[in-house]
Amino acid sequence: MNLFGYIKGKIAILDVIGTYTTLKKAGLYWKGTCPFHHEKTASFTVSPHREIFYCFGCHAGGDAITFIAKAENCSPMEAIKLLVDRYGLTLPDNLVTDTDSSSLQDKKRYYELCQQVAHWCASNLAKSPVALSYLLERGMDKTTIEKFNIGYFPGGLLSIKNLIASMQKQNILATDLIEAHIITPGKSVLYSPFEERILFPIKDHLGRFCGFGGRIFKPQDDRAKYYNSRENDYFNKGSLLFGLDVAKASIQQEGSVFLVEGYTDCIAMAKHGFINTVATLGTACTIEHLKILSRYAHTLLIVYDADRAGQEVGSEGGRAETSLCCRTTPWAGMVHRGTRHRSGRQNSRGAQCRDIGRSPNVPSCRP
Repeated sequence: MNLFGYIKGKIAILDVIGTYTTLKKAGLYWKGTCPFHHEKTASFTVSPHREIFYCFGCHAGGDAITFIAKAENCSPMEAIKLLVDRYGLTLPDNLVTDTDSSSLQDKKRYYELCQQVAHWCASNLAKSPVALSYLLERGMDKTTIEKFNIGYFPGGLLSIKNLIASMQKQNILATDLIEAHIITPGKSVLYSPFEERILFPIKDHLGRFCGFGGRIFKPQDDRAKYYNSRENDYFNKGSLLFGLDVAKASIQQEGSVFLVEGYTDCIAMAKHGFINTVATLGTACTIEHLKILSRYAHTLLIVYDADRAGQEVGSEGGRAETSLCCRTTPWAGMVHRGTRHRSGRQNSRGAQCRDIGRSPNVPSCRP
């Protein structure tokens, strides 16, 4: 048996597809609305006895691996790796090399560590009236906080000891936290650069926790406003987009995506109904970001601040970067926050979000 056959034998196609669309039994089949195109009448079918799916609307079809490859816009081999991670499958020795096995285990341990730290910080937010009040005062409700797994990393040696003790219960050692740069050895004690920060867990497009962004919130704190996890094999800011894991379904359905500058902008947009919004991680929009977005959307709407950094996105240099995306999408446009056009409206953050392509502030880069 090859790798593809082994994976398909270990998972049920209903379980796989059921996380992407709601299915209802109809005789031997199960039916639901297609996750690959917009439709009002369900034309998407799954045949558990044959382990296949088929849509009578867009004619997409195949097995569980084909479904994941199409839904996640990845290759069949990447789809297999995703399923292995998602369902915790152990591959037989004859189907995986020692190098692959070791690499997969290291990656899995790192993602698990980040997830446990995110849960620990979320539990601390609930215990901190000051941190929670800060978020609520800025328009974030508890539903939004939970959706984006927002947390709080308390300061002091006691909190570091509590973190280590909590992680040990999950078989995560202090050395693992040091290697992941969650905590750092000082001259005499351990500390964390995330202390006394609101923590925004960062996930990859598959929803795996892979890093953090921390923001100061106390008036007397004079440190840098934001601090991101250090880059490593599993956390590369130039290829990660905050919020993509929760936005990608909406992006595919809408055919468009809003690109904003930071976590809070992304969260605010989503809270006001613009679910198809993602953010860069304190870095410029890269070629890799554009490649990723072009898999999900045919229209890119860039919503940046009207300051120099934001202006540069619409400059000749910014347009040169965006040209790659425009070769794979019909068009990309930009609007500065704080502008208003009579045919459009503003959300609470001042972003032009309707009939955006007609605004004189949006430079078109149609090929």
